[in-house]
Amino acid sequence: PLTPNGKIDRHALPAPEQTRLEPEGTFVAPRDELEKQLLKIWQKILNLNYIGMRDNFFAVGGHSLLVIRLLAEINQQFNTDLTLANFFQCPTIEELANLLRYGGYQPLQSSVVYIKPNGHKPPLFFINSISEAQKLAQYLPEEQPFYGLNLFGVTRLFNRQDFTLEKLAAKFIEDLKVIQPQGPYFLITYCADSYLTFEVAQQLQAQGEFVAFLGFIDTNWGTIKLDYWHYWYKLRRLGFNYLLYKLKSWFPGVKQTMILKLNQKKAEKKIKNQESLTTYLQDVNLLKIYEQKRFSYEPQAYQGKITLFLSQELLLFYSDQTSKLPQLVSQGVEIQEIPGYHQTVFQEPYIQVLAEKLSNIT
Repeated sequence: PLTPNGKIDRHALPAPEQTRLEPEGTFVAPRDELEKQLLKIWQKILNLNYIGMRDNFFAVGGHSLLVIRLLAEINQQFNTDLTLANFFQCPTIEELANLLRYGGYQPLQSSVVYIKPNGHKPPLFFINSISEAQKLAQYLPEEQPFYGLNLFGVTRLFNRQDFTLEKLAAKFIEDLKVIQPQGPYFLITYCADSYLTFEVAQQLQAQGEFVAFLGFIDTNWGTIKLDYWHYWYKLRRLGFNYLLYKLKSWFPGVKQTMILKLNQKKAEKKIKNQESLTTYLQDVNLLKIYEQKRFSYEPQAYQGKITLFLSQELLLFYSDQTSKLPQLVSQGVEIQEIPGYHQTVFQEPYIQVLAEKLSNIT
């Protein structure tokens, strides 16, 4: 919806809704006891009843924090040691059941997630944030190959003493070159994973490669003062629907974050006591270390351009004066507006706008 002057009418935006990956006409019910048990766990974690065996977890409302809870339940119930990387490769009940039946969930040594490998265009690489990448994939053109590069695929290659963002970026480049040995490279990422993606682009350029596209989704690399006036201004500009959405999403978000923090503390305690960690606890511990390194990262000047896809929520506070990005890139920052809020960019109907803007970059 547009205002009379041609801008997007924020107050008339519909509430976000979830989509299904499995078409209604091809719904597959559980066929054996294993799929029934997995379905019960999915229904509990997602708070949904109608889930097909071929539904993608991320297309029916799942995200990375929920995956952590899901894996904790599965590993406990089936006495397994599935990792986040295993799940990102098998995000449906059918695929997960086959993984449990036939094994094959040994630790991976590659960060690559083959989300959508077919197509004649140059591949688009989504750096980390695999849950968002999985959601985006179904909206991209058929001819667009699409891969994720996932931190949890290389958990065992790093320890807390020698882990750096630069080393992780180097491993990501090694893995993406298996898919595409030479440029031009097209890179996209979401939120704070933009720091890692920036380093990947830097290292590719240092190797003499051409980065044709570097896109950041909903991050501004600036400082925002989160005071009373900040929230009052957003309420005035975005309308009452924004307040309702925030109130509705606040408790689930806090609950999921608390579960993650508790598991990270559990991992820290085991490390302190020199006890071995399950693969799952190794993953959540690495995530904490990654977050620490990400926020201490000091980016250098980049010889290129960044395309910044900003939700209406973050666009309210973006400016070239408060963001670090315009000072770091030689060819400037291009802003593309996405309707909705930070947490709804990858939900209907806003994800369609994002996918359309990405459809012609390669």
